[in-house]
Order: sequence, then C-alpha cells, then structure tokens
Amino acid sequence: MSNERYIPLPLKRKVRKAAYFRCIICGNPIIEYHHIVPFHRVKEHSSDNLVALCPEHHHRADCGEIPLGSINKFRENPFNRDKNHISKDFFLSNYSALRTRVGSNVYIRTPKILIVDNQSLITITPDNDDNALLNAKFYDSKDMLVAEIKDNEWFAYQTPKLWDISYSPGHLKINRSKGDILMEFKLSDGNIDLRAEMYYHGYGISLLPDRTVLGQSSIISNSVMQDCGAGICISTGK
Repeated sequence: MSNERYIPLPLKRKVRKAAYFRCIICGNPIIEYHHIVPFHRVKEHSSDNLVALCPEHHHRADCGEIPLGSINKFRENPFNRDKNHISKDFFLSNYSALRTRVGSNVYIRTPKILIVDNQSLITITPDNDDNALLNAKFYDSKDMLVAEIKDNEWFAYQTPKLWDISYSPGHLKINRSKGDILMEFKLSDGNIDLRAEMYYHGYGISLLPDRTVLGQSSIISNSVMQDCGAGICISTGK
C-alpha cells in the first residue's frame, strides 16, 4: 500500500486481471482505476478498494451517480467474466501513405508483410476508398491462436497463459509474464509500430524494436520494403 497518488504497477495489473481486463460495468478495454472509498479519505491504494472502470463510469462513480452496492455487484461479477476475448477497433491512415514499422523494418504499400507456409500472418490491404486494413494472427509455440487483428479490430483471447493485457487509445500490450511481451501495437498519426513474438508450425519469428529474427539465426533490420507484393516469405518444409 502507498500514501501517494501513484498506484504501483503490480497493483494495477492485479486490478486489471480481477476485472478481466475491461471495465467491470460495460466491458470497455480503456480503463482507469477507481477508489471505492475515495483516496483523500483512505490515503492508500489496496486491491480491496480499487476497481477498473472506463472513463465514463469512473466519472459517474466519482460523482456518486453509481451506488456503492452496484459497484460491488459488478466487482463480484465483471462484465467480461464469461467472455473469451477482449476487442477494440482502431483507425489507420490511407493505405497509399501508411508506414508500418515491424521488427525495425518499414513496409510501404506491401500488402503481405509476413507469410509462413503460405499462411499470411500479417497483411495490410486497401479497401475501395484506400483505407488501410490490417490483419494479423498471433500464435503461441504450440500453434494456439492467442490474439489477432481483423480489419483494424484487435482481439485478445483470454487464456491462463496470458499474464496481462493493457490498452489505452492507440496502444495495446499483451504480456505472457513480467517483461515477456507477446505483442505490442502502437498507433501514432495513423502509422503502425508493431513488435511481437510470433510462431507458426513451430517456427519462431521475433519482431523486435531493433531487428527481425527469423528462426535461430537470420536477422533483417532497418530495411525499407516498398511496393512489393510480399515482404518476408518463409517455408518450414512442413
């Protein structure tokens, strides 16, 4: 516990996990941390006194519009308890102007960024109005689909293996354990910055901020792929 305004990160993670990574009332993945008994009265942070609420419900709770009994009821039965995924849409700039940074490499007007065994794992294509549509699939080492992006909407599937999911506008991060990032997606000015640990058919691809690592040895870094039909194509022989 702390007598400062700052809520420790481990406590925030505990509150997010208890809320199934969404607002306990409406399921919005953009969450804030609400003190059931106001902080100015208790002067401390504790898991028993914190719940995850979206900005709207946080404001309404602070104003006293939401009764304490209702907050406790939702806390015991969060909106997302029986849901198997968390999702949220986002918006990209025009396809023709979009720069996608993946594993330190930049892809411009390259629709198929990563293909493994003829399976497209990351693609960006235009619709009829030149709006960019991002699609991606994130598997674990046992080929279980744990997260994906479908036409600019991300889905994180709740599995016991996922340690934490945090989302704020334009920034999604999924951790398998402390410091072990499965996927991080950032959106700035309509451009994409994506890092991830990806697998398919047992083949690992590390998309890191400073390089792309294919398998155990091949490294690609700081390259620009523009107006290519495909970026990286891999065949595992399976």
